[in-house]
Amino acid sequence: MEKKQPGPSNINSISRAFDILRLFQNEWELGIQDISRLSGLNKTTVFRVVKSLEANCILEQNSKNSKYHPGFAIVELAHSVYTNFDVKYIFHPYMKSLREEFNEDVVLSVLSDVRAVCIERFMGDNAINLSSRVGRTLPLYGGSTARVFLPFLSAGKLQRVCEDLQNAPTEVLLPPTKEELIDSLNFVREHGFLSSCGVTDAGVLSVSIPIPMDSTHIYSLGICGVESRMLEKGVDLITSRMLQSGKQIAEKLACCDVIGK
Repeated sequence: MEKKQPGPSNINSISRAFDILRLFQNEWELGIQDISRLSGLNKTTVFRVVKSLEANCILEQNSKNSKYHPGFAIVELAHSVYTNFDVKYIFHPYMKSLREEFNEDVVLSVLSDVRAVCIERFMGDNAINLSSRVGRTLPLYGGSTARVFLPFLSAGKLQRVCEDLQNAPTEVLLPPTKEELIDSLNFVREHGFLSSCGVTDAGVLSVSIPIPMDSTHIYSLGICGVESRMLEKGVDLITSRMLQSGKQIAEKLACCDVIGK
């Protein structure tokens, strides 16, 4: 995490407190000497800040070895943030960045039973008519934004998706065969992404990645645009940026999952 330099709105004592608290990301317990060595602060300053944190139950001292560890005030605050936090906001800065870089629609969906539900869409300047609209659900045999969920299905749910293929013509333009569906599943498992073109929307190419938070909360992030534009901008580049963003998002979701437990 980048450290902010002291300024008019960055009080030194508060900055030092955060610097010290960040040390506990890698260690459960630290003594005054450990904190001084790792932070570069002198022992007198460390002692003063640590005692202030202890007085507010942010740090607690182990009476057996005199070292300090995070207190329950930290846990309570983190849990409060988690319970009042809409997980979509973790995705927003990455979606905005992808939208700004490629100027195409960026779509966020979540797995619900055997359907993909669009829960967020950041539109590029080049307006396109997408089936993925906030609140709209799509079958998992649809385009890449839906098919990337396939590896996370139980055997029973996967069978339901395959059986539902007989109704595919009513919801998608290019319904796949069962074999093509399994190929998509295996490709996502091996490569971590999937692209498709014209499956749900004519002439629209999409590149999507799955981002699991836990076994019951699975998201997909996709970039969708007119095929010619997407090819011109570079599908490989788009895929690379998507995978980079997905890794960073997954790390933040993992933190939310731990806090929630």
